[in-house]
Amino acid sequence: MDEMNGYPADGLRALIKQISGLKPGDTISFAAWEGKREKVAPGFMFVGSANLLSSKHPDRPDLPNELKRELAPSSFEVDYPPQTPEDPEFFEMCLSALMDNNGRVRANTDELAPSYNELVDSDKKIKTFELSAAKNSGGALWRFAQMAAEIQRCYKLIEGAERIDGAPFDPGVALAWLAEYRKSAGRRGETLQNFLAQKLEQWVGGSGQSGQKLFSPPDIKRLREIYNAYGLDITSVSTPLDVAKQKILTSAEIGRLSPRVPRQPEHIRQDVLPEQSEIYFEDGSTKAFRAESRENFIPGTAWTKKVGNMGENFVFKGVTQDNVLIFEGANGLGEIFTVSEAKTELEKVKLLKIETRRTKEIRELFGQNFFGPEQVEKAFTIRDQNNNEVKLVDFSPEQRRQVKQMLVEKLNEPDIQAFLQKPENQTDIKNGKYLLILRAPQVGSIKKMFELLQPDMEAKGQGKLLFKVDWYATDSLFTSTTCPFEWKFVTKEVVPLTLGLQHQPMTEALAAEARRVGFNPGKIKRRAPVETVFDFLTVLRTTNGRILLNRFDWSDIRSSDGDFVYVGCGGSGGLSVDWRTPGNSSGDLGASLSR
Repeated sequence: MDEMNGYPADGLRALIKQISGLKPGDTISFAAWEGKREKVAPGFMFVGSANLLSSKHPDRPDLPNELKRELAPSSFEVDYPPQTPEDPEFFEMCLSALMDNNGRVRANTDELAPSYNELVDSDKKIKTFELSAAKNSGGALWRFAQMAAEIQRCYKLIEGAERIDGAPFDPGVALAWLAEYRKSAGRRGETLQNFLAQKLEQWVGGSGQSGQKLFSPPDIKRLREIYNAYGLDITSVSTPLDVAKQKILTSAEIGRLSPRVPRQPEHIRQDVLPEQSEIYFEDGSTKAFRAESRENFIPGTAWTKKVGNMGENFVFKGVTQDNVLIFEGANGLGEIFTVSEAKTELEKVKLLKIETRRTKEIRELFGQNFFGPEQVEKAFTIRDQNNNEVKLVDFSPEQRRQVKQMLVEKLNEPDIQAFLQKPENQTDIKNGKYLLILRAPQVGSIKKMFELLQPDMEAKGQGKLLFKVDWYATDSLFTSTTCPFEWKFVTKEVVPLTLGLQHQPMTEALAAEARRVGFNPGKIKRRAPVETVFDFLTVLRTTNGRILLNRFDWSDIRSSDGDFVYVGCGGSGGLSVDWRTPGNSSGDLGASLSR
């Protein structure tokens, strides 16, 4: 009998009295059986469940005292399945839900297993393993089990957890989701992480049988924060399912996925050396080196050698097998220094005014789609009532040196180099597909840009900045959020593959496009609304061109109601700012690739 304390007290007393007096061979009937009678078998049992009166359930009636006495000898409290490193029962239940009728699990273990930190004892040449305590580490299944345990702690108000009201996270529902994944979604090639993220988003926005929402807005916000902490929110990027890495796990392999099984120490047989590269020298010779650091010399950092009053600039590349430092000069050829020579003759470039060969090449490659400090200053220069020029962005000499250094460091990132080296990408850049843009927080929020620039835009015949300021007039995305100070590679328009998709599949499409062009998918993100407005203004007011003329750029930024905001259709009537729920889609709604 479920929720037995929901029955009228008198009726419950009569029922328990009737049942407690039964013996094997007696017959019994209940009203719901419509007159049908059943014979009581030997060893019969009556099981009832109830959420008793407590601070968590103040609306539940308490059981009558005489019933408590009647049931006391066989009553016990049933808690949620434990989920701790020492007793990961819920994780093991989740594993069992992924088993087929033959007790097998077909999966990539990276999607299932917890993560371990390696602890190396160099003297003993032993490597041991410690379960990672980071919330976002490990496979999707382990993070899901850990996340469920945290939600239950919030629901039960234990261990100082922040209270969450509404429906508890039912382990039975979670196991049903996993069975559904095993039977259908997994076979279609969907990743477990994406599947669970969508289920969790549906659950947090769901309603009970009465039609009332399961959770209040504050609880929804708290639950989404928990999702995000465990990397299971709807916006998290997950690479497509790698079918080649899937295998049918044996019972022993399934068992070893649980941290209940100790990880055995491993002997360190040999050090794994980083991949070697080669560099040419002026005499035509080459040297092999590894991209390793030595003291303050870190691969990719810029250094200068003083020659009189002039500075000769280098980029540190790595170390040879005989511990010699390799630098690349402005001519692309190698230079050798010992550690002591480098310390004496070189100093790290921080705010040194330099214009390297590489940055000059990049300027030429991007052409009018390169938006550095000069272009940004031009875009955000207005005329006041006395027709005097006023710079809303005015970089100091020190900031200009910092901007150049930031670009050098950006261009030395491995995936940026991979992107720029691809001939097809170079062609796309020359054809205007990509912008390289410096974003500056000095211009402030969208609201500030709107108030300061709108009159100047109208005077110059550039139309309106915003179509209509309505629902978002008091939202922080409009009133206070600003751009970070950074260089960004970004597609001028939304990526065609993202059009017509829901928010999560769109995120997957962006990750696929990032891999195709050479970007690290983990480092890409969508443009925030303030960034889209900044890019739109910079392009319009320096080149008289427009981006997103008939498309909308869907961001990861949520409105105060919890839906994802998009910006676009930037004609002379102004940019539209609106929102959509993550399960929605439209043929003119996509996302730009930003790295």
